[in-house]
Amino acid sequence: MVAALFCISAVCTRFSVSPNYEEETVSINGCHGDFYRSTVENESSMLVWFDEDNGITFSIGGFLDKSELLKMAKSVEKVR
Repeated sequence: MVAALFCISAVCTRFSVSPNYEEETVSINGCHGDFYRSTVENESSMLVWFDEDNGITFSIGGFLDKSELLKMAKSVEKVR
């Protein structure tokens, strides 16, 4: 089982992922992230990344390959 603990400043989030995932560290627009690839057909893959400068955690998931999820993540922009 993959377990993750994410901390941004003093705020931490912990979640567990089933053993049906392989974890890979990624970088998205300079932000740390983790890609969780599903190893079974009926569970989607997930991408989680952290914008420490703005204190924001993002996640997207779906039945898509890593390159498609990364493409979506890299298109996220801050709008004011």
